[in-house]
Amino acid sequence: MSSEDMDTYVAEFTRQGGDKTFIGGLNSYRVADRNWELGAKWADSDITVPTAFIAGSFDPVLKMIRPDAIDIMRSHTPDLRQVTIIPDAGHFVQQEQPEATNAAILSFLETLKS
Repeated sequence: MSSEDMDTYVAEFTRQGGDKTFIGGLNSYRVADRNWELGAKWADSDITVPTAFIAGSFDPVLKMIRPDAIDIMRSHTPDLRQVTIIPDAGHFVQQEQPEATNAAILSFLETLKS
């Protein structure tokens, strides 16, 4: 990520100032339990639309999940068309490796033409 990009993120997350600094980034985690509650009835549902999975090779989430998590995902996502692990990227793959991320997205979108 360039220093210009970082400056943009810092400016946006601190724009409201005071006790509202970084509130948007934190609210996603604050509401996580509620999201699980609201989504409970779909917890065992399959994802049936065309799907792609993109992650960075250094994403710590990949180290927190079970070793067979992608295989489990495949079993619940019958139209999983693409799994792309982008080298040298972490959790924020789209900022860290934008060209590779865009290429993966475009590759997936090509599968939707047929």
